[in-house]
Amino acid sequence: MKNLIALLIGVACLFSCEKHKEKKRWKSYLGIYESVSGYHPIKDSVLFNKIDVTDAGISLVGGQKTINMNVYTRELNDDARFDYKCEYHNLTAYTMGGGGLTNETWTAEEFAQGRLFYIKFEGNTLEFVIKTGNDLQTFAFLKQ
Repeated sequence: MKNLIALLIGVACLFSCEKHKEKKRWKSYLGIYESVSGYHPIKDSVLFNKIDVTDAGISLVGGQKTINMNVYTRELNDDARFDYKCEYHNLTAYTMGGGGLTNETWTAEEFAQGRLFYIKFEGNTLEFVIKTGNDLQTFAFLKQ
């Protein structure tokens, strides 16, 4: 029984260490990454040229609209080619008009349109990947 308890404690400590390493790894990626090739389309007429990596996830920044995305830990990533899976969270697109200040909204389904989103880090480079079926679109960004 003592051996079982010691084993369970060891497994719990190992799990806690892995979580700590993951948080530390993510903190090393925090910052603004700028596109190496200009603006990229993400939905309709929405273009982005920067990705802001924060404690809360990532934001695709460009023009008047910012798309905020959740980022899931490596264990929840369903494609081992990439470091993290991302999912649409919300859109920040405030405009001032005759009716006052408004913010455009999309549902996750309207935004994703069957696409999956991933990021991969290598040195000072972030790759943002849009996966549609078997097709991949990859955009490179450099840390500023």
